[in-house]
Amino acid sequence: TPAFGHGGRPVVEINLTEAGSPSAVAVVVVNWEAYSNLPNSITGVARGLKKGVEYVVSYKWSVDDVGLYVQGPEYGRTTLRSFVGDSVDYYYVHGGSGDGAVAGDREITGAAPLYAKWVYGFWQCKEHYDSQEHVLEAVRGFRSRGLPVDAIVQDWHYWGSLGWGPQWDKSIYPDPAAMVQELNSLDMHFMVSVWSKFDEETTFYRQMSAEGWLLGSSNYYDAWNPSARELFYNFSKAAHFSIGVDALWLDATEPEGLPNSNTHTYQGSANALMNTYSLMTTQAIADGL
Repeated sequence: TPAFGHGGRPVVEINLTEAGSPSAVAVVVVNWEAYSNLPNSITGVARGLKKGVEYVVSYKWSVDDVGLYVQGPEYGRTTLRSFVGDSVDYYYVHGGSGDGAVAGDREITGAAPLYAKWVYGFWQCKEHYDSQEHVLEAVRGFRSRGLPVDAIVQDWHYWGSLGWGPQWDKSIYPDPAAMVQELNSLDMHFMVSVWSKFDEETTFYRQMSAEGWLLGSSNYYDAWNPSARELFYNFSKAAHFSIGVDALWLDATEPEGLPNSNTHTYQGSANALMNTYSLMTTQAIADGL
C-alpha cells in the first residue's frame, strides 16, 4: 500500500474497499499532485470509484493526535478546521484594494522597520565556499572587476570535520576573525548559515541533550524552550557575532525532515505547534541581539 514515509516524513495510508466485497481491489487515496501539508493535512481524490457502490474507508498513520474527516463539496462556502488546535483567531482585513489590505495587515501586526540599505543590494551565494581563502578570493575578484556586490554568504560545511554545528574548522578557516576583518575592509557584508541541529559528537549536541532540550530522539533543539533558545543564540554569539558576522541564515527551520512531528515540546504537542518552529528559532536570535 502506498504510504508517505520517505525522508522520515509521517506515514499515512487511506484505502477504500467495496462494502461486502473484501476481495475487491482497494482504491488508494494518496496526496495527488502534492496538494498536502504533512503532517497537518492531505488533500486527495479517490479515482475510479463506481457509481452507486458503497465503500468502506480504512486508514492509519504514524502521527499522533490526528483524525480523518471526509466531506462532500461545499460550493460557495469556506470552512476552516483543525484537529490539533485548541483555539484559533481569524482576522478579515477589508481595505478596498490590495494596498488597503496590506495597510490593514500592517496595522494589526505593527510596523516593521526597514533593513539596512546594504541588504537590498546584490548578494553572492553558492553551495558552498569550502575554505577561508576561497571566500576571500571571490570577494577580491569582485572588487578588482568593479562588481557591485554588497554581501556574500557562507553556506554550510564551514565546520569541516568537527561535526555539524556553528563552529569553524581551523584547518580550512584558519582565522575567521581576520577573514571578516578583510571582508569589512573590502566593504563586503557577511552572512553565515546556521542550522537548528547538531551532530552527536559536538559540544552543542551534548549540552542540549544533557538539559533535555532536544526534540524527541532527534538532533534538533526544542525551539519552544526559552532556555534552549538562549543557548542556541549563545552558540552563534561565540562563533559568529563575536567576530563581526553581519547576519545569519537560519537554515532548514521547517525544520528539515519534520523531527517536530509526533512528539512533544516545552509548550506541548509538536503537531499543534508545527508551523511555528521557524518563528521561535528566529526569536532566539532576535532576543539574544
